[in-house]
Amino acid sequence: AALERLRAGDRAQGALLAVACLAALAAPHLAGFRPRMDLVHYNLARIAEAGGRPEQAALHDREALRLDPSSFLPHLTLGSRAARGGDLDRALAHLRRAAALEPRSPEVWSNLGGVYLARGDLERARRALERALALDPASLPAVHNLALLAARAGDLARARALNRRALALDPRHPAARRLAARLGER
Repeated sequence: AALERLRAGDRAQGALLAVACLAALAAPHLAGFRPRMDLVHYNLARIAEAGGRPEQAALHDREALRLDPSSFLPHLTLGSRAARGGDLDRALAHLRRAAALEPRSPEVWSNLGGVYLARGDLERARRALERALALDPASLPAVHNLALLAARAGDLARARALNRRALALDPRHPAARRLAARLGER
């Protein structure tokens, strides 16, 4: 399969498959080594996603989950993808599971907060986003979503302060720039 991918010009995926095959072949000769095929599929999903193949990415993420149901990463990416596609129920299910599996991930809490915000559950959104910030004070998505949350709640002073913080983290962040304009800044 790796050679077919390489011949077809899909170098990144072919190379990753080749490495996975070599690791599987070498495994019996390495004491205590067990190939993590779930991670191979997770990484193939990232390659497919970067290559603009979201359906193939979702297949690899689901296979990674099948191989290791305790992995939070495929839940995180499946939840994020579902949220981008507007399927907030599916996104919430995956992100809640990711949070249960890895409660120390600011990315999980930030994504979960974004989904709660999109669903209009402002209190849960606030708690999730503040948890993301407690884990990573430089979490741009959490800061930006908290700014959106404050604006939505009518706390414009807090929204402006948080949005300035988001722009300090990334002055070119398009959504933060749009929010600044909406809030009468810049």
